[in-house]
This record gives sequence, structure tokens and C-alpha cells, in this order.
Amino acid sequence: MKNILRNFWITLRAQRLSSLLNIVGLAIAFAATYTMFVQINYDFCYNSDIKDADRLFRVEHKLIGYEDWTYILTTPLAKIMVTDNPTVEGYHFGYLHNRDVDHTFEKFPDEPLALVGTELSESSIVALGVELIEGDFEPVLNRTAMAFSRSVAQKYNLAIGDRVCWGKEYKAPNSLTVGAIFEDLPKNSDIAGLEAFYGPYMKTLVNDMKKNDWSDWNDPLYVRLRDKNDVDAFLQHTLAQILLLENVDRFKGIKTLDDLKKVMRLTPFTKTYFTTDMRHFDLKVGNRATTLSMLTIAVVTLLIAFINFFNFFVALIPKRIRSINTQKILGAQGYSLRAGIFFEAVSLLVIALLVSLLLVNLVEKSFFREMLSVSLFAPENMNVALLVVGVGILLAVFTASYPAWYLTSFAPAFVLKGNFGATTKGKALRNALIGMQFVLSFVFIIIAVFVAVQNSFMKNHDMGFDRDCILQYPVYNVYPQGLIDSEQRQTLCNALLTSPYIEAVTFSEREIVGNTKSGWGREWSSGDKNIQFRVLPVEPGFLKTMGIAVTEGIESNGDEGLFVFNAVAKKRYSMEIGDKIKESGQWFDVAGFCNDVNERSMQHAVEPFAFFVHPGVKMSLCYIRVKKGSDLALVQQQIRNITEKLGRNESIEYEPPRLLDEIIEEDFYKKENGQMLIIACVSAISIIISLLGVFGLVFFETEYRQKEIALRRVNGALVGSILWLFNSRFVKVLLVCFVIAVPIATYFVSEWLKEFAYKTPLHLWVYMLAFIIVALFTMLIVVASAWRTVNRNPIEVLNKG
Repeated sequence: MKNILRNFWITLRAQRLSSLLNIVGLAIAFAATYTMFVQINYDFCYNSDIKDADRLFRVEHKLIGYEDWTYILTTPLAKIMVTDNPTVEGYHFGYLHNRDVDHTFEKFPDEPLALVGTELSESSIVALGVELIEGDFEPVLNRTAMAFSRSVAQKYNLAIGDRVCWGKEYKAPNSLTVGAIFEDLPKNSDIAGLEAFYGPYMKTLVNDMKKNDWSDWNDPLYVRLRDKNDVDAFLQHTLAQILLLENVDRFKGIKTLDDLKKVMRLTPFTKTYFTTDMRHFDLKVGNRATTLSMLTIAVVTLLIAFINFFNFFVALIPKRIRSINTQKILGAQGYSLRAGIFFEAVSLLVIALLVSLLLVNLVEKSFFREMLSVSLFAPENMNVALLVVGVGILLAVFTASYPAWYLTSFAPAFVLKGNFGATTKGKALRNALIGMQFVLSFVFIIIAVFVAVQNSFMKNHDMGFDRDCILQYPVYNVYPQGLIDSEQRQTLCNALLTSPYIEAVTFSEREIVGNTKSGWGREWSSGDKNIQFRVLPVEPGFLKTMGIAVTEGIESNGDEGLFVFNAVAKKRYSMEIGDKIKESGQWFDVAGFCNDVNERSMQHAVEPFAFFVHPGVKMSLCYIRVKKGSDLALVQQQIRNITEKLGRNESIEYEPPRLLDEIIEEDFYKKENGQMLIIACVSAISIIISLLGVFGLVFFETEYRQKEIALRRVNGALVGSILWLFNSRFVKVLLVCFVIAVPIATYFVSEWLKEFAYKTPLHLWVYMLAFIIVALFTMLIVVASAWRTVNRNPIEVLNKG
């Protein structure tokens, strides 16, 4: 062992540069791989840690005329699904996302705490797998107590029987007891972060069993089945109840289970994170294709690093083989020499792992952390760390096997001839390995550039309205109720127009961009059935202020309400000016048509959409058109000053006006921006490691071709011609690799682009750019690697040999 350590130290000192580059390549690859594996582990395990998660399902349905599914149900439908259904063990009717609620404990009357809580029913406890630690849920269900998580109880030293009340002020007469303490809910789930449970106060079936309002679609339904295979039985029970309904147009035409499955499904809770055909409102969602891409990239990055690791070992063969065989002549056994090489490989790996730990720490403290769903040092990532280390050790031993055997396989007499580096098989192997690195580098760069191009395409695509000079401003900054009538709107509008930088002000019920707009099914005067469309109630003048072109008809007619539909609705339903839509028992004119508006991201095709222009509808959002070239910070400050003069709502944190363009960027394309950055970084890592491999290969060739280079120099060859000799070989390899990489990259780009309804074309210049980048850096590294050897005094080389 002592000799092995001594030989390792001698090798490390003798090959400082190559060892350093080897360690750097491995460390970067380990850090990148671990970082991606952490996110991959989070995605694939999402919702899986909930008790018996495979029996928990989310009920989803599809509105007629829409491609997307939704999980928003109405109480009567949820009721007929779960009532007396023998397949249902428990259910939760209501949102799993929750709200911060102020609590004040008797122990800390002057320290109100904002805790995340939700309502709880007896069936919810079963459905969500809530585990009781201490106390009883019965008083909680009877609304005489609250339940708190283990973490909250430990942090604030809570015990069963302690008093607590809602609000920022403790009032003993209104207080409840701490009735139960439950186990912390899984962090990696939709129910993560719930710290408190209350009895069924609001939207639960316990309170709404008598409610029969089919127009109120507001809540999701989660069901825990007795057996995960009871999905068809659950739907069969639902079908039987639907067939008993009368005068419910939504289910006309549904006669069989197959009919019902076309508009209703149960999605396992462990798979809801990856459902891509859903209208998600505020749940966490992922993209399976993206996660699988990250998995592929992580594996490939590690593979590239170990190809490079192998190349470095092979590159050192010419310098080390004489030393190895000298040791053999002096009596060293082959197994001990091979053990030394394996020890060297594992030692380099351990050093690289330690360096990668420092790199991971840098990533954790950088802006990259914002793109990850969990901390890189979270305890639940221990299995990921062990996996990466274990795979690294196996790959290191496997990679060192060939050099260990190769270095110890030569007879001393053959070594003296000096041709061990020029074998045909050796060249073929090295070319194949470096070729794999080049292919992967080309693929990564092409994908990264196309992601950036698509991102730019989406950001700059005309969405059908002005977005670069429009501010979005919530009215609850001024009015606590959050919804304001026409008189209040006029007051706010007049105040805002006192700013010389503001050109116009208008209002809408909800955001113009996003998934929160309602989907309406309404009776149409020209058809024999209801039509489905997304709708945004706005005030008169909204379309003009937002720069939305009305191509036919009018936008408003005074105090009368009307509909302005988009071009898609006009074409799909063959609508005409003068048609009527029935809303709340009253017929309103279809008075105009406008250009299509992308009120969602470019991933979604434009659907039938309408602006319901009505001055009587209460609005929650204010849109402010500012003059181009205005100082945005100054305008925002003026708006705040105006808000203060009107009497700002002090109970709610002030939300400054935001540019619509920034909102679209943040809400729509944050994920795409993250993808682009991750792929760009991994592409850069791939190129760096590949170039390190090129360095190793050039180093190898220059070592065993020293005499050839010296003879060429003696016979008059110029430095440039010899350098081109090295470069020309790599240019040929690059061309072959590029031809192989193009169809591979095109396939992955095409699959990724399928996520978008609007996509960039496959530009030829992207492929050419990728080739130029790799070729340029390869030539530079070849020149840098061979320069010293080519410029050595040829006489010294020949005399030495």
C-alpha cells in the first residue's frame, strides 16, 4: 500500500496539468448531475409520500367544446359521485392550496402567528392520510378546537387543551382549544406546508349536501378508493346517478360508461403533477418531457465526463508505460501495478467529489437555486447523493480497467520499440470516444439555441393587444372589497388621469392573461345547443385602451351590455352580428368581432373567446396605459401617491402596478426561461468537458509522435503546416459527428416544440452556428495543446530518442 501511495503521488506531481483538468471535468460533471438529479427526484416522487398515495385520485372533467380538462366541480356533481358509493373510502371537496390565517395563542397574546390552514372534514382525514399524533379530531370536526402540525406544536410548545383564537388579537370568549396534533404532511406534495386544520365551515359536502346549484363550479374533488383498481366501478356509480338526473344539459348524450369516460376521468394523485392537458390554476405542475430530458442530460453529462476521464488515462500511456514496465523488470507483480492504477482512478474521483461539493454549495447560494423546487442540501436528497457517488465509483473502476490492463500487458522488449501508442485499434477507440463527446456537444448546443429562439419567439409574438406600455393594478389597493362598481371606477380613473404620464385607464373583472378566466356554456340564439367559450367581463372602452382591434361591429353601445367575440369563435360557430347570447336570464347582442387574443401562453391554441362588455359588472383590475418613454419608476410612485390620497386599504399589503409585459414574462415563460438556462449551462459544461477530452487526445498524439514531428521540422515543415495536420484530423471527425448529431437534435427539438401551439421554424443557421462554435473551440484547444511540442527544438527530440 505504501508503494501504491508513493506511485500515486509521483504520478500526480508529474502530470499536474492533466490531473487537474481531469479533476475539474469530473467535479463539474458531478455537480451538474447531482443538481439535476435533485430536481428529477423531486418531480418523479411528487405526491408519492402521502399515505397510500396510489389510492388517492383527483376527479377531472372536460367541458364540451374544449380540449383542456379541468378539476373544478360543482357541489351537486361531487355529491352524486361520493354519496353511497361503495368504492369510496374517503373524499376531500375543496382546494388543497391554502391561505395564511392569523392565529393568536393564549400563551403568546402579543405574538399573532400567520399559519397556513384549511378546512377539514372526517372524510378529508381519511382521504388525505392525515396521521394523528396526539389528541382527537372529533372536537375539531365539531368546530370547538383546531388541529396543528407537529412542527408548529414543537416550535411554540403547544399542548392539547391550550387556547387559541383567529385574528391578531387574543379574545378569550372567542377562543378554541388545541384539540389535535398531527404529523407533518409530506413536503413534496400538494398538501405540503399545511400547518393547521379547522372544522368544516365553508365549502365542504358536509354543509352543502342540500345544495343543488349546477351553475356554481368552484371546487375540486379528491377521492380515496378502497382499491386502486376501482376506477371503472367509481365511474359506473357516477353514471348511474347521472342517468337519474333531469334537466341537466351538461350530461345530455351520456348513456354508457364509454360516453362518460370521454368527459370524465380519475387521475392518480401521484400523476397529477405531470398532467399537461389540464387547466391548472394554482397547483404545482411539472412537465414529464422536461424531466425526462433533464434525466437524459444528467446521464449524458456524467457519461461525457467519464469518457474524458478514460481519455486522460489513455493519453498518459506513452509517458507511463516505460515506468510501468521498468517496475515489472524490477519484480513488481501485475496485480499490484493494476491495483495502483485503480487506486489512482478512485483517488482522483474522491478529490473530484470533494470539489463538486464546493461547486454544489455555490449553486445553492446562487440564482440557480430559484429554478429548483427543493434545497440541494435537503435531507431527502441523501439517496440522490449516495446514488451519484455509487455510480461514480463504479464508473471510475470500470473506466480504469482498460488502461490498467493495457499498461501492464506489454512485454518489456515491445516497450523499447516505442510503437505501443500507434495501434489501429487504439486510434479507433480514441476516435470513437472523442466522437461521442462531439456528437453530444452538437446536440446540446442545437437544442439550447432552439430553446432560446423559441423563447424569444414567444416573448415577441403579437398576442393581439398592447403589452409594453400597459400597467396592471389591483383595485384592492384602494377598495378592501376587491370589486368596484362603475362609480368607484370613475373616481379611481379620474384620480389616475391627473398624472401627465397616463393616457388612459380601463377595468376588467379578471386578468387579461392567465388561466383564471371563466369558461361559459351559454344558450345561443342561432344554435340548437349551448356554445362553450372563455370570457372576460370588461367595461366599455377596454378594447380600445388595450389596443385590441375590433374588425367588425362595435365595442360598446352605452349602458347596454354586449358580447365581442374573437375570430376563432366566429369561424367555429358561424356567428354573425346580431346573434344573441343568454346570460343570467337576459339576451345580449353579439355586437362585434375582434382579432384573436392570446390570453394564455403560446403553448395553447386560441379558443373561442369573448369580451362581455357591460358597465354594470363589478371589476377587480385596473389597466393603465402610460405614454411611451415614460419613467416607469416615477409613474409607479405617482400611482402610489394617488392611491394614498384616495385612502389606501391599509389592511392589505400594497401591490405596485406592474407592466403587463413583465407579468407575461414571469407567469407564462418563467419555466421556459429556466429550461433555457439549464440547457445552456449543461451545453457549456458538455463543451468544456469535451474540449478537455480533445486536449487529452492531442496530448497523447503529440507524445508518441514527437520524433515524427521533429523529422518533419528538420525536413523544412512549417509550424503552421504541422498544426494544420493535427487540426485536419479533428475537422474530419467533427464533420462526421455533425452529420450524426443533426437528426438526433432535430428529433428532440421537434418533440419539445410539440408542447407549443405556436412555434419557431427549424432555422438552418442554428445548425451552422453549432458547428462553428464546436469547430472554433476545438481548433483553439488543438493549437494550444500541440504548440509546445511542435515548437520544441527537433535536434533535442531526436538526440533524446
